[in-house]
Amino acid sequence: MKKKQLGTIFIFLAVANFFLLVTVNRLSGQTRDYPTRQIQLVIDRAPGDPTDLAGRTIADQLSKILNVPVVPINKPAAGGVEGADYVAKAKKDGYTLLFCAAPSMVHIPVTSPETVPYDPVRDLEPIARAVSFPFVIAVKSDSPWKSLKDLVDYAKKNPEKVRMGIAGRGTVSHFNLAIINSAAGVNMTPVPYKGASPAVTAVLGGHIEGNSLALGANLAHINAGTLRALVISRKSPQAAQIPSPAEAGYPQQKLLGVWVGAFAPAGTPDSVLKVLVPAFEKAIHSPEVVKAVEGVGSSLDYQKPEELKKSIQEEFEIVREVAKKAGLTKK
Repeated sequence: MKKKQLGTIFIFLAVANFFLLVTVNRLSGQTRDYPTRQIQLVIDRAPGDPTDLAGRTIADQLSKILNVPVVPINKPAAGGVEGADYVAKAKKDGYTLLFCAAPSMVHIPVTSPETVPYDPVRDLEPIARAVSFPFVIAVKSDSPWKSLKDLVDYAKKNPEKVRMGIAGRGTVSHFNLAIINSAAGVNMTPVPYKGASPAVTAVLGGHIEGNSLALGANLAHINAGTLRALVISRKSPQAAQIPSPAEAGYPQQKLLGVWVGAFAPAGTPDSVLKVLVPAFEKAIHSPEVVKAVEGVGSSLDYQKPEELKKSIQEEFEIVREVAKKAGLTKK
């Protein structure tokens, strides 16, 4: 009888232990089970753009950290709105992520809200801010314009004949050109492209007079002597010779730079975000990413998710004011 009772107790304990182990494994496996397959990193800029180069280097590091392929996919249309919308509507499982520049999160929603089918705050979850880029106004080195004032003087004498490439309507490229137009009393015509690289090519080919782009997009050509930068939004050690707005003769004028960050669809489980946030932080601070970022004229500017969310809200208000003054809003 006692043997039978002991056997029953043993079976009960074994079954209880089995269910306890299953429960523990399920709870702990919530993070261990992610990721188990390929992750898409949607980059909202064209191949070769500084944002694209930074994103691809970070994707390489993430692949090593997460032990799954992290595959970059470019969706640059509409100034980055296409890529951001694609991720905002993606499955909330952590396998489709966004690496985007500020315009699709701040500038375009301010200037053209009717073209943005997502809410940057409600539909996308911040993971990390990665880098920041200063912006420049650049022309061909064999052009007659040696300074920003030279270009402005020409634009005044030749209204609407100066065409400037920008990386999409409502982008920082567009904002900076509008700021200069307003400050100098000229009307240089913005010519939108799908990203920075095509706008650089257009200047080099003589199809337009200049461009308003991130330093990194123009840096190789500036160093090679085929492009000349006339002004930079903030001084950069990679191109110390480029004058600031004050040095270029516009001490009261502030030009904008741009940050780039990573996002997941809103509603992504906390268990997944707890894997992604430290993985991105480690990738962003890796020597490989630091070297790549410096090589395209930018610098690390890491922020945690809560910091990035706060900065987006603050920048939204600043950009709204700049847009009104520069005439980039419809009202």
